[in-house]
Amino acid sequence: MTDILQDAEPGQQLDLNSAGQFLLEAYAATPEEETWATLIVSELRKSVESVVRAGRLLLDAKAELPAGSWLPMLRLAGVGERKAQTLMQIAAHPALSSPDNASALPQDWTTLSILARLGEDEVVAAIGAGV
Repeated sequence: MTDILQDAEPGQQLDLNSAGQFLLEAYAATPEEETWATLIVSELRKSVESVVRAGRLLLDAKAELPAGSWLPMLRLAGVGERKAQTLMQIAAHPALSSPDNASALPQDWTTLSILARLGEDEVVAAIGAGV
């Protein structure tokens, strides 16, 4: 782990999977610790999934609500029209909405919105390259 930290450039993002793996190998966790860690990691990963799920719900609501109900529903939900459009764009993106990619994606919806402007192949290639 110290090698990982010492070799890092200032401002460089560290590969948390490698760091986490090092910690797992160096520390024998109790079953309780493993349970808590699994639950916490599961919840952290839900962030991307939640953004996608919200976008899908918005897509469904827009398709099913009668004319004139969309904007009042957004106000009721506390979601601005631009944010709703962004969430729907993320949900409609094949690479961003794939559960297989969730753990490799940033959890911030605004960062996901930038990635949603890229093509599916570009996002998949970036994930494969570990970017």
